[in-house]
Amino acid sequence: FAWLKHWKPRALIVLLTPHHSHQAKDKLAMAPKQQGGAPEFVDVGLAVDESQRYAGTVRYYNMRRGFGFITMSIAGVVPGDELMVTWEAINTADRWPALETGMTVEFGIKKREAKGGKAAVLRADVVTAQGGQPV
Repeated sequence: FAWLKHWKPRALIVLLTPHHSHQAKDKLAMAPKQQGGAPEFVDVGLAVDESQRYAGTVRYYNMRRGFGFITMSIAGVVPGDELMVTWEAINTADRWPALETGMTVEFGIKKREAKGGKAAVLRADVVTAQGGQPV
């Protein structure tokens, strides 16, 4: 253990840091941005019938991150005609809930408060396959 007298903590940090980390950062910076975007805020007073069911098509779903977007069949119901969906809202018996791009689904709309109660966001809720069957 004589080498411990001459050991410097910086050496350990260098050994544990990947030597190509700067290349990984460059690749990440050049990668295309994820599909989707920031949620559209709506007025807190907007009336939403949470028992109503709607139909739509999955535009995008990222299984690793557990969220995606559904394009509504009927235009004008929500701003932008798209709703965000998270894995918790998917009605399935599968251990890892997921949707496939292009899949036709049924869902409800849930309003959640945001910005300290000054605004709200709309999300897809209780997402099922057509006919109300689990995905």
